[in-house]
Amino acid sequence: MLKLNPDQLRQPHGGHHFLIPNGPAVKGESAKEVIKKITEYRINNGIPVGNPEEELLYFYALHWPYMVEPAEIGKPTEKSSWFQDWARWVRKTWKNPPKKLITTKEASYRWDVCLTCPHNRGFDWKETDESSAITQRTFLLRKGIEAPKDLQYCDLHKADLSVLTFIETPESFSEKNKDSEQPPKCWV
Repeated sequence: MLKLNPDQLRQPHGGHHFLIPNGPAVKGESAKEVIKKITEYRINNGIPVGNPEEELLYFYALHWPYMVEPAEIGKPTEKSSWFQDWARWVRKTWKNPPKKLITTKEASYRWDVCLTCPHNRGFDWKETDESSAITQRTFLLRKGIEAPKDLQYCDLHKADLSVLTFIETPESFSEKNKDSEQPPKCWV
């Protein structure tokens, strides 16, 4: 692990910046500003955010080693695996959205089944810029139609239930493992 050298008075040659692979160069007045711009770029372009701070420090270590120093190793903060699966499903669906949605009345029958299903998992991660942007995309995928708040993530079909319940052909958007057995009432 690395951290920015707090005693360093010099800046990187050309100021604080980062070269995004296959993307633009991001510049800022400080390392924090560059990290913020990297995060915003990735969120706006549907790219997993990852750890921009660590990537920037590694970039500095390669090009300007005087800018960084070793840091104490602590417990890494990991996002829930459900978050990764949910975010991946929403990004994939966003790139190839459903052609046709069903009515709210028809979806409400599906909601009743999903709300009592043991595979309906609540979101167990903190609200971040990335999760907010992905939640906004789910709202847009449902064409702005409200869905019950308790309808969240299906760990069997690995999909966002607020969107999947509105899709006319949900089986084409399901990522259910062929060997997994689904509940008898499941409508997918």
